[in-house]
Amino acid sequence: MDETEFRAVFLVVHPLMRRYASGYVDPETAAEVAIDTMQSLWQKALPAPVDEQEHKQVLGLCYRICEGLTRNAMRKQGRCRSLEQRVAEHTTPESMVSPDISDAIAARERMEAFLQQLPKTDREVLVLMLAGYDISEIASASGCTPPAAKMRLKRAKEHAKSKADSSEEEASDGKEK
Repeated sequence: MDETEFRAVFLVVHPLMRRYASGYVDPETAAEVAIDTMQSLWQKALPAPVDEQEHKQVLGLCYRICEGLTRNAMRKQGRCRSLEQRVAEHTTPESMVSPDISDAIAARERMEAFLQQLPKTDREVLVLMLAGYDISEIASASGCTPPAAKMRLKRAKEHAKSKADSSEEEASDGKEK
């Protein structure tokens, strides 16, 4: 695709990739991931999509690229947080650590840990839903039809609820002993 065709694709796809990535990482990193996704698309030198089917294929490819780049960014953020915690333990007195920040980090880590227990498809649709995507956008990102995405979302919610319920039961059993 030439530069003019790529610009047209960019204007449509870039905001979608940024929104997708922002469901997983901070806004600044999401912006970087979206740009890197578009750069990867440009470097592939694909022909311009001419019909709706080809546009969906390009969009699906972009979501897969964005997903991989987002996972890499999440791993990087995790390593940075771990390093920051280790440095803070050795350089900052305990009294100077803000409980609000640590509570927020702990809550986010618990949510991430809970989501990691779910199957990939459940995790993907739940994160997209929490990020504010509608069913058609979730379908596009997941590479399925809207009815299939709706069913995946329903099953993911049920699966997450049963996981949460079983975790609560295990926690209460541990307290009773």
